[in-house]
Amino acid sequence: ESEGIMTLVGNVENEFQPLFPTISFQLAGAEFSSDSTLYGLFINGREIIISSFINITPNQIDIPVPLTRGRNEIEVIAYDDANYVLTEELTLWAGKEDLNVLIRDANNLPVNDAFVTVSLSDAPNVQKSDTSFGGNSFFRGLPDRTLIVSAVTSDNRTATAATVGGGTIVLELIDLNSPSNIDN
Repeated sequence: ESEGIMTLVGNVENEFQPLFPTISFQLAGAEFSSDSTLYGLFINGREIIISSFINITPNQIDIPVPLTRGRNEIEVIAYDDANYVLTEELTLWAGKEDLNVLIRDANNLPVNDAFVTVSLSDAPNVQKSDTSFGGNSFFRGLPDRTLIVSAVTSDNRTATAATVGGGTIVLELIDLNSPSNIDN
C-alpha cells in the first residue's frame, strides 16, 4: 500500500467545467512514478489513453480530460515511485451552453451589483457566481440541464427562477423588506 496521499487540486467538483479541462492531483508522502504508461483515466466507464498527454512531476500530475456534456464520472489511476496504486474518483459537470441573466427591478430597470448564482438542480453544490453590471450577468460553459438562477442585492431584493441550458432569462427582483426587529 502506498504511503502517499493523492488529492485533487482546486475545487473543480463544485464548478462547471469546460469540455476539455486539465485536472491536477498532488501527492504527499511519496512521489509519482515517472512511467506515463502506468496511468489510467476512465470517464463514464470508458478508458481514455493518456500516456502521451499526462504531465508528471514528482508531486503533481496534470491530465487533460475530454469531458462529455453533462455528468462525467471520472476514475484516475496513478502509481507512486514504489509502484503502489493510487486511485481517485470524482464527478465533473461540463457543458458549452451560454446563459445571459438580465436582472431587473419592479419597474423593469436594470439592477447593478446584484449577486447572481447559477446552480445545477442535479447537484446544487455545482455553481458559478457573478455580480451584475448594467443589469446583466453572463455565464459560459453550462450543461444543458435544469439550472437554478438566483439574484440578491445588498438591500435584500431577491429573485429565483429555473431554466434549461443556455439562452436568456430575466429575473425580476422583489423587495423582501428589512427583517423585523421585534423579538418573537
